[in-house]
Amino acid sequence: MRKHLIAVPTLSILITLATLAAAQDRTGVLFDFAGYGKETGGIPPSNPGDELFFCSIVDGFGSPLTWDPTKRYSAATDDLISLGQTIPDPHNIVVEYSNGRLVVFESDDPAAPCGNGIEYLVADFTSFILCYNSQFHSGAIEANLIFTGGEHLHELEVRAATLWGGVFVFGYDLQFDGQVLIEGAVSVEPDTWGSIKASFKQ
Repeated sequence: MRKHLIAVPTLSILITLATLAAAQDRTGVLFDFAGYGKETGGIPPSNPGDELFFCSIVDGFGSPLTWDPTKRYSAATDDLISLGQTIPDPHNIVVEYSNGRLVVFESDDPAAPCGNGIEYLVADFTSFILCYNSQFHSGAIEANLIFTGGEHLHELEVRAATLWGGVFVFGYDLQFDGQVLIEGAVSVEPDTWGSIKASFKQ
């Protein structure tokens, strides 16, 4: 069953998402995603060896990808393993993950569960970081990835991409909402993640 996403209007996450959104235009967006996930044992804390998993609905794709609006598209992670959390201050944790893939699925059944169908695109994560604020029960994710497989891989001339978005924690469940963009569509300077973490201290 697909859940309805809940908007959480915390000042820090809105500032973060608005700042990042202003730095890019839709020409670089490969796709948007929104869905739910979990980490082994719940988060926080994030212990070394815990696996982060999320499965999200994809509502469509940007150029140069082709797609069929009558079909169902979803994106899911696997083997995304926590390296443990760091605590820069009492209200924030930062978690880095190793390995992991992002798989985009295409199904002929418009009501198919998330994660079902053929592999439309497959990507390997080269980095994945989650920042979480315990006061607001919200945070942000940023990752780099390289597309390596899938039925539509041949459509991508640039195969390096960036993933970013918001994450909200409700008990054991995580809610994700974000975008995957062709590398270069947003700033990937070294201070990008630092500015994100700084916003959670406001």
